[in-house]
Amino acid sequence: MDIYIISYLATLFTLCLWQVFQKGIFSHIVTSVFYLCLFIYVGICVQSVVMGNASISHLIRDIFILGGTSYFFMLVKDNKFIALAFLVFFGSSMPLIYEYLKEEKKQHLAHLSNTSEQWPEVSYGSSEQTNVDPDSELLVEILPGFQISDIRSIQEKYQLKITRSFSPTDAEATDLDDYYSIDIPSSYDADRATIVQKLRAHRAVEWLEYNEKLQLDPLMDSQSDVIAPPISKYVVNDPLNAQKWEYAPLQMNEYYNYIKDQKIKPRKKTKLFILDTGVDGEHEDLKKQYVKYDDNGSKDEVGHGTHCAGIAAATSNNKVGVSSAAPDERFVEVSSIKVLSGFGFGTQKMIIDGMIKAVDAGADVISMSLGGKSSETREKAYTEAVQYALRNNVIVVIAAGNAGKNAAQYSPANSEGVITVAAVDQNLKRTVFSNTLQHIKYGVSAPGKDIFSTYPNNEYKVYSGTSMAAPYVAGLVSILKSIKPEMDVAEAFRILHATGKQTLEPYKTGHMIQPYEAVKLLTEEMSN
Repeated sequence: MDIYIISYLATLFTLCLWQVFQKGIFSHIVTSVFYLCLFIYVGICVQSVVMGNASISHLIRDIFILGGTSYFFMLVKDNKFIALAFLVFFGSSMPLIYEYLKEEKKQHLAHLSNTSEQWPEVSYGSSEQTNVDPDSELLVEILPGFQISDIRSIQEKYQLKITRSFSPTDAEATDLDDYYSIDIPSSYDADRATIVQKLRAHRAVEWLEYNEKLQLDPLMDSQSDVIAPPISKYVVNDPLNAQKWEYAPLQMNEYYNYIKDQKIKPRKKTKLFILDTGVDGEHEDLKKQYVKYDDNGSKDEVGHGTHCAGIAAATSNNKVGVSSAAPDERFVEVSSIKVLSGFGFGTQKMIIDGMIKAVDAGADVISMSLGGKSSETREKAYTEAVQYALRNNVIVVIAAGNAGKNAAQYSPANSEGVITVAAVDQNLKRTVFSNTLQHIKYGVSAPGKDIFSTYPNNEYKVYSGTSMAAPYVAGLVSILKSIKPEMDVAEAFRILHATGKQTLEPYKTGHMIQPYEAVKLLTEEMSN
């Protein structure tokens, strides 16, 4: 709840009550409540103006509305029927007014954070900004025409260690090569806010953001209430599919049969990159489709990346483990770049660097089951990385997050141009932990509760999370791109949305993917 809006609406409504019930047994109570609400509202107004969270023009408008409403009820208060009718109508409209004012305030704050002439006011000592990489606290973008040496005076005064953050192969296609990482020595911890202020004010600096640390949402082991899938016969021979309840609502039998009966062949073997804790490339149900990017990414001490890889592209119909959207070995190859440590931690820089490496290695699809709460200064580098992927026709799929909140507040799930995935359960209802997608442009959903998949050392486990939902989408998008390699993110989302099944909360989850219907629509469109 937004306390400013709540206090304003409470003041407005009690003002109406005060005008209607100035006489009678309720007059003293209503008068006291009105003045209490007015006192709280004025205090919050002053605080909002000081902190820059409120627009002066909006405050003036709100005050005029208070005055106009008071005058209106003064005119009609003698006619109790009209006054009470308008009071009931006004009270019932409060939820709609609240949503309108909330959206208006959100747009105002977004405008402030996106205005290039104004740096967001963020204190380094705030709770949001203490969670930064101690070895590389800041990411700084240098304006074209300037060099990092132009900030040497600040560097030397505070003994800053500066290194280039990213080295994309196609530097002309992005500004990411203009980013530098800054390590502030511990001896200058007390001067951090001053250092940030000086850098932001320097004419050579276009943008500055904190290199925040991220942690995986915990894998939720919840096998106790797994529902057995209502399928009597599977068309593929993977022996552990009986533990995958999602096989039925995803219509996997129809999917495999359609690809077989229509003799669908890939035009290209899609390269799917899992950016995570690594992937056990020697797992029995992954190794035939796994292609090593480097030694580090082919090991997984946590298990998160391996679980996601199996959901996206476990080898199907091989008499081992489980199946996936990859009907056989011709359609998809899986690679891994480790962007999270063995403890499940990573930084914004590590993740963006992994995205660049995947694009430069020829990725067609990137799957990332990770992210964190956004701050005002955090999104530009992610946006640049996504745009670098899109310019190379790489589709990026991101987990919405497990906080049960609006995914628009989480990065990189809120980055423009990515497909963001919410999680649904066996009843096609949004899981209690899944973030929502109402403000996400490309939002879809997939099964994310009690998902059985691969785990390191040839094991299989059940976990829950939007981390499990995202690779379902990434796996299906990989198949679509193998059939039509030139497909971009807009077309991929159009197909997923048009063929998806409506959930119980479609506004918050988007449509749940339907692999059979998606492949069918694509092939029909291509044949016309």
